[in-house]
Amino acid sequence: MENMKSLFIILFVSGVLFSQTTPLTLSTTVFVEEEIKDIGGMCSLGCGISWDISATSHLPEQKGNTYAASNMSDGLISTAWVEGVKGIGVGEKIKFDFGTKYFESNGEIDSINLNGFRILNGYSKSEELWRNNGRVKKLKMYHNSNLIYIIEIQDKMQLQEFYFPNIFLKKDDMIVFEIIEVQSGEKYSDTAITEFEPLGAH
Repeated sequence: MENMKSLFIILFVSGVLFSQTTPLTLSTTVFVEEEIKDIGGMCSLGCGISWDISATSHLPEQKGNTYAASNMSDGLISTAWVEGVKGIGVGEKIKFDFGTKYFESNGEIDSINLNGFRILNGYSKSEELWRNNGRVKKLKMYHNSNLIYIIEIQDKMQLQEFYFPNIFLKKDDMIVFEIIEVQSGEKYSDTAITEFEPLGAH
C-alpha cells in the first residue's frame, strides 16, 4: 500500500512539473485574405499606446534599404526586419518593451491588457522577395523570462493573428519571441518579418 502511495505521489508531481514546463501551442489564423497593401490604418494596441521593439540582430543597410527591428511596427509592407546572423536566424529574439514609453507618460495606469499579436510574415514587399527570403514557422513566446507559448505561423503572404488569455503587463515587463523554426527562402538564408504588433484593450 505504501508503495502504491509513493507511486501516486511521484506520478502526480511529475504531471504537475510537466504541465508547468510544457507551454501551450497556439496557431495563427489569417486576418485578411486579400493582398495587403498597407496596414497602417488597422487598429492594434498601438492605437492607444506605444512600445519599444528591438531584436538581437539585423541585416546591415543595403542600397538604401534598412532592416532594423523598428520596421516591424511602421505600418509599411515595403519595409521589414531581417535578422543579421550567419544561417537562417534560429535563436534570434524580438523584444517588446512597454515600460519606458507608456507607463512613464501614464502615471495613473499600472497595467496593460495584452491578448494577442498580429504578424505579416516574411519580406512582403513583393511576392518574389517573400519567396526568396526565409519566413518564421515557429516562435517561443516569453513573458519576461517565463516561457508561456509556442506560436505556429502559417507560411502565407497574408496578415495573421493569434490570441491568448489576457496578460496584464506591469511596468518593466517584456514580451520576447525567439525563433525556433524557419521556412527557408528559395534564394537567401535571411529570415524576415514585415510587421509584428501587439493586440489588446486600450
